[in-house]
Amino acid sequence: MKKKIVHFVFACLLLQAVFSSSVFSNTTVTISYSYDSTFTHCPVPILGLPTVAGLTIGYPNTDSVNIHVYFGDGNDSSYWTTFYYTTGDTGYFSGYFQHIYASAGQFSVKYVVTGTDGNADSSVNVDEFVFGDTCGNISGRVYLDNNSNCIYDSGDSVLWGYPVALYSGPNIVEWSYTDSLGMYYFSVPTGFAYTVVIDTFDYSFVVTCPSSGQYSIPTAPSTGNDFAMNCPTGFDLIADVYGHRFHPGLDGWAYVWVGNAGCIQTSGQAKLIIDTSKITFLSSVPSPTSVSGDTIIWDFTTLQNTYYYWWWYYSWWYNGFYASISYLTNTNAVLGDTVCLTLIVDPMIGDNNPANNIATACYPINLSWDPNYKTVNPQGIGPQGYIAPNQPLTYNVHFQNTGTDTAHYVAIYDTLSANLDVRTLQVLNSDHPMTTEIIGTNVVKFSFTNILLPDSATNPAASQGEVTYTIKPKAGLANGTVINNTAGIVFEYNKPVMTNTTINTIDASLGIPVVSSNSNASHVTVFPNPAVNELNIVFNNQKTNDVQLVDVLGNIISKYNQVKGNLIVNTTRIPSGIYTLVVNSNDSIQREKVIIIH
Repeated sequence: MKKKIVHFVFACLLLQAVFSSSVFSNTTVTISYSYDSTFTHCPVPILGLPTVAGLTIGYPNTDSVNIHVYFGDGNDSSYWTTFYYTTGDTGYFSGYFQHIYASAGQFSVKYVVTGTDGNADSSVNVDEFVFGDTCGNISGRVYLDNNSNCIYDSGDSVLWGYPVALYSGPNIVEWSYTDSLGMYYFSVPTGFAYTVVIDTFDYSFVVTCPSSGQYSIPTAPSTGNDFAMNCPTGFDLIADVYGHRFHPGLDGWAYVWVGNAGCIQTSGQAKLIIDTSKITFLSSVPSPTSVSGDTIIWDFTTLQNTYYYWWWYYSWWYNGFYASISYLTNTNAVLGDTVCLTLIVDPMIGDNNPANNIATACYPINLSWDPNYKTVNPQGIGPQGYIAPNQPLTYNVHFQNTGTDTAHYVAIYDTLSANLDVRTLQVLNSDHPMTTEIIGTNVVKFSFTNILLPDSATNPAASQGEVTYTIKPKAGLANGTVINNTAGIVFEYNKPVMTNTTINTIDASLGIPVVSSNSNASHVTVFPNPAVNELNIVFNNQKTNDVQLVDVLGNIISKYNQVKGNLIVNTTRIPSGIYTLVVNSNDSIQREKVIIIH
């Protein structure tokens, strides 16, 4: 259910950076997102809370923008706000309004943001507010239809914590999450049409009844809107890895996680490959099954997904594998150099989606460490973090209580980029019990209630916490689309501590594969994969081919020109990791993922 958002959280979403106050010649104003943060629907009068935020480029750091809101009921409001700076000449603005709606209805809200030089952007949220004199309940149950009869009976089991969305026209009115009985509830104004939609992204579960996957409801109240689900046979192991504090001469921590998005119990191995030239493995909890050179191996058993949205919580305690690793960053590590961690999860044979069995996270060597920060995996190529279209992104938010007393409550407000699909958000793990809610259309709130986090001076190790989730970009994003992400961490009721801003940019040329319309386009066979000592490449055409082996940062590791027939690459001197094999035969390009392990 939506919660009212505290004003100061959004007013402080980004810290102001200090830089030159000179006027820039090229300016832009862009609305990134706008939404309704109201959680009451009736009876009127009701206090509406429209919110808008976005970015400016090229304005001096003493400048501001005018935010004008048309509330849809014949009233409007306007005010000037100074924007906060991120990096360079990019500034962030946000506006939070309060307006009393005196009558029932559906109201479309228009936002207009204008810079001091007249550059502006606008957006309209159709039927953003739905208010009424009386409310009625819309409810239903989400369950596993084990006997395939589309009726909830004694042979079925419920799905707890499953997200359900309620729409009015094109806009989400609110979210609900099923309780321990599998029930969801909405209390909304009567007299309006609604649509109840259930998510099936990335979790193996599929809707069997109703076949459309949604209910069209003429008006509230409405009960019995049940969703019968099933989980196809098979397993889908998922790998994730992340680390922090790569500071020469100091200890750091990394975490590996393995889950199963399928419903078939699965056992296997998790293999973490580290760069031993830059970091030294010290220990892990649990202890590894074996350590061989740069590869740390753990065995795991009987992973199974049976809880959907909150399955990460049960994976943490019961049905997942999690390991905490301690390492030392070597004193000869060079400032600005990069350390990569690669997690490979077996078995891959028979896995419904073997592509997510491998995860790589890369981090720079640095000489300072902010305990409240955010990372993204993959980082992408170059400063702009170029990634392929539809590349899932894994975010980790780390926090530490650096105050002088125990923190009883911590909340993370993570405003997702408008270019991310909130329906695909999947929490991977958290090191403390928490609740997750989606506020409006793209704000995720992680609440750690009664966390009892000691201060860093009293207990440095126990004063830390984190949450990790994965999410996909929206489909069809244009080449060059930028995906930024920043979180605000609230300790007790203090002002939020802002994390750094992560950046990724869509690069269509990184799609795999890219093949021309020529029927004689190159086809390549690569084996063994993973490779240990050598990689065999067989070209199934009669052309000459240029071959490159590229690492995750876009660096060319090996290059071979005008190759025809077969090619054997000696991999003994190539560091373990994930690489892309790029084969160019002039009229076509093919890319293949290659894994090298030692």
